[in-house]
Amino acid sequence: MPPVGDAVIPWRRLGVLVALHLAFLVALLAATDLDVGWNLDDGGYATQVKVLEQTDGWAYPYLHRDVDPTSRFAPVSHSTVTVDGTYPYAKFPAWALALRTTARLGSVGGLYVLPVAGAVLASVSLVGLVALVAGAALVWRGRRPNAPRHSGE
Repeated sequence: MPPVGDAVIPWRRLGVLVALHLAFLVALLAATDLDVGWNLDDGGYATQVKVLEQTDGWAYPYLHRDVDPTSRFAPVSHSTVTVDGTYPYAKFPAWALALRTTARLGSVGGLYVLPVAGAVLASVSLVGLVALVAGAALVWRGRRPNAPRHSGE
């Protein structure tokens, strides 16, 4: 690519770059095993979504609370335990509600819709940032016609 000061912004190349980013993300998703979590919080997300769907509440229905009042042996890891109950993932309730909506698209795959959409938006934003910087460089170059064309000159 020629120096920014010598040419217009290569929108066609940027479009190709965005398309390649999106194709890479789709290929990565196709190659990903959706039956396992991507991080430790995924189990908490999935359990909280299931609790929301089955009980229409937030607390995990722990059947042995009478013999285990502190929920020490509850089958929910990384949960928040209070006197009112065990909450699988109560840190970000809006995220759990959003995942509940996308989980209707598929039992496990629906839980990955929002993280993948975030990755796509971040990728497109990065390309947009590069275009913004290139445009700013062109504007700056236009205001300083005697500026050197390359940083080495």
